[in-house]
Amino acid sequence: MRQHGTALLAVVGPQGVVYPAFQFTDAGDVRAELVSHVATLHDAGATPWIVWRWLTEPVSLLSGEIPHEVMRTDPRRAAIATERYAEQRRSEDQQERPL
Repeated sequence: MRQHGTALLAVVGPQGVVYPAFQFTDAGDVRAELVSHVATLHDAGATPWIVWRWLTEPVSLLSGEIPHEVMRTDPRRAAIATERYAEQRRSEDQQERPL
């Protein structure tokens, strides 16, 4: 079961639970700028694997840039893109639900 607002990304793979390294600082702390983005995507119904993909691959909403990298340099732009993506996910989920 998905927890609403979960701020730490954890995925389950063949070896068990994995916490992707990009979400931590060199000191091992969670990157503060990622917390709200991960929670927003979880709340929109994105699975952990979809969240990981969204944060680490080039996306059109950021002109081909990688969201977790943009969060370091332009947090506002990254937040807008994350919100738009989350809204797209919510819309898709509503369209798929039977009446």
